[in-house]
Amino acid sequence: MGRSLRAEDRRTLHEAEARFRVAFESAPIGMALCDLDGRFLQVNPALCRIVGRSEEELLASTWQDVTHPDDREIQESFERDAVTGRQPSYEIEKRYIRPDGTEVWTHVAHSVVAAPGGEPLYLVSQTVDLTELLRVQDDLRRQKEVLAALHETTLDLIRRLEPTSLLEAILARAASLMGTEHAYLYVIDEPAGELEVRAGIGMFAGYLGYRMRRGEGLAGKVWETGQAVAVEDYQAWASHRPGFEFIRAAVALPLRAGPDIVGVLGLVHIEEGPTFSDEEVDLLSRFGRLASLALDNARLYSSAQQELRERRRAEKELERSAEELRLANEELRAADEIKSNFVAVASHELRTPLTSVLGFATTLLTHWERIPDEEKRAQLELIEGQARKLAQMAEELLTMSKLEAGALEIHPEPLDVSHAVDQTLSSFAEHARDIEVVQPDGLRAYADPQHVLHILSNYVANALKYGRPPVRIEARERQGSVEILVSDRGPGVPPHFVPRLFEKFAQAQTTEGGTGLGLSIVRGLARAQGGEAWYEPADPQGAAFGLRLPVSA
Repeated sequence: MGRSLRAEDRRTLHEAEARFRVAFESAPIGMALCDLDGRFLQVNPALCRIVGRSEEELLASTWQDVTHPDDREIQESFERDAVTGRQPSYEIEKRYIRPDGTEVWTHVAHSVVAAPGGEPLYLVSQTVDLTELLRVQDDLRRQKEVLAALHETTLDLIRRLEPTSLLEAILARAASLMGTEHAYLYVIDEPAGELEVRAGIGMFAGYLGYRMRRGEGLAGKVWETGQAVAVEDYQAWASHRPGFEFIRAAVALPLRAGPDIVGVLGLVHIEEGPTFSDEEVDLLSRFGRLASLALDNARLYSSAQQELRERRRAEKELERSAEELRLANEELRAADEIKSNFVAVASHELRTPLTSVLGFATTLLTHWERIPDEEKRAQLELIEGQARKLAQMAEELLTMSKLEAGALEIHPEPLDVSHAVDQTLSSFAEHARDIEVVQPDGLRAYADPQHVLHILSNYVANALKYGRPPVRIEARERQGSVEILVSDRGPGVPPHFVPRLFEKFAQAQTTEGGTGLGLSIVRGLARAQGGEAWYEPADPQGAAFGLRLPVSA
């Protein structure tokens, strides 16, 4: 009978051990047995997954080996209390270190297993991975931030019905939400067909009034597509704009009033590394929808206020009508401004050399016999110079006409950039000491040599005329293209005039003569060859004009 009981006890013990092993191995939380020195004696698969190590690796190590250095001391203190019987069990939150260096936050419960006499034998631990919980907590925190930002924006809707104030508030909230100090807000100027910066912070604080056309740059793309756009590397982005080299990652989204896009909100990181995740873009889009509602309501409020003011000014209807007529006339004049400006400029620029030619020619014909040979030659040279000027103006007009009609002939070929620069400098021999050249040997582009010479000659002539020496010509290969930059140390182009710099007939107030076609032709010639022409401020001061051309195969 006694033997039978012992056999049954053994079966019961084996069954209990089997159940424990199954529970130990299949437990969803990490479990381990450690000796009193901290060496792992037994571990389950869940713990291996948590710490990112195999069973063999753990059994060859201690809990100290896989614990974050900053968390070892506190656990060792608890271990000492447990082994000495002061506190047989304890719970802590600690970090494990995976082989790749990542930290894993866990909740760990330790208990001492003692012999019948009370002597501690080993420790058993249960480990819960807190990663998902912490992620949920971070998500909740972000959602709380979003709701707070939305709530504050809603309050701004109540407090700030004046559009400019509301734009600034929206921009500040969006920047705070995305964790950046650099953001801008464009508003669409429908009559001009342009975007205009109405609010900016960080690197964009000085860009108020800056304008961009539909399809240009990140903001222009958002206006054109009506969709949010995120760019991880702005400098490598095909449509990046010169002059914004400080931008690394960027995101922009449209702001709407009803079905219409009324603005573009943009945020950037200027440091390497951070980007805008899909989650952040989604949060920003949600924020943008409320911001759009705020703008729409502010617009409606402004409209209502305007209507009220108009009703109160009913007695001044005749004056208002007269003002509307005056504004309509101004719009008509503005529409005809380019044409009128050209007629005025062309008349002046043509009249001056023609007057000289006619005057000197008449003098020579009338008094030929009485004029000394030396004076005759001088007057003929003046006639020739003025005639060349007229020919150049006619050539500019013809070139512009061909560019606009798409009829300009382009004959691209492999072009030695050094040779093109040397040809350009040959026309400015008297200024050789004022011009310096920096270019690598063997740089080749694929372009029309005559058109490249036209562009570079225009750049150098402008630098010598409006800038200050030294004039610097720098050629380089960059991102699959050849770039040639002509810079000077003069006052540069007035910021307000930069957006119009390459337009037809555009002339700054400081410009001395000319038709205003030079830079417009330059850009047309560059683009006709698959390249681009642009302006950027020189460093540390001055103006820099660039030409980008395809690289020769």
